Amino acid sequence: MNWKQTLFWSFSAAAIFYYFLLFGVFVFVGQEEMQLFIPEWWYIREFLFQPGGFCAVAGQWIIQYYRQPMSAVVFHTVLLVGCGFMVYRILRCFSDKTYLLFLSLLPVLYLVKMSIHGEYLVDGTVGVVLMLLALSVSLKVRRAGSIAGYGIASTLFLCGLTGLLSVCYAFLYTLLALLRYKITSLLYVSCMDFLYPFDCRCCFIRSLCSGDWREE
Repeated sequence: MNWKQTLFWSFSAAAIFYYFLLFGVFVFVGQEEMQLFIPEWWYIREFLFQPGGFCAVAGQWIIQYYRQPMSAVVFHTVLLVGCGFMVYRILRCFSDKTYLLFLSLLPVLYLVKMSIHGEYLVDGTVGVVLMLLALSVSLKVRRAGSIAGYGIASTLFLCGLTGLLSVCYAFLYTLLALLRYKITSLLYVSCMDFLYPFDCRCCFIRSLCSGDWREE
């Protein structure tokens, strides 16, 4: 990163940190009081063996540390700045314009707004981080024969970790592959249409609008 990017992300991290410090401390404490995490295998197993269960367990495990408000503020700040940086890294595949820095903050601002909602579950943010991480890794895939293979494997893997959020990942990966490689992603598109029927995609849209990103 050059000095402009370093300054931008440093300022963004400081702004998010102080925003949470001013408006999110009591919300984080309330979220911790509403959650119950039992660190026993029989309890964790019930979640892990269903789509999106990993994010649910990770979210509940993280929230138990909200008893120390500063830990919650630092965690959310690092998580959201990491999301913004990964979005910027993805956007840089197409251009190196300065305005992409501000464009990459749009999903971060949405997550900031959701994070201070009293009934928000942090497992949604964990799912977004996993999705963006998989998209960032896909930038290293350049062989035509590996594009569809990585897309299918990563989508199935994320389906187990994040549940319905993997539908969003499949759409974004398809769009990214079409823009970067065009024809070579058609095989992946056809496979995703087979794996995710139309009613599943509609269910995801309804769940995303209501703020619940896990399968019921």
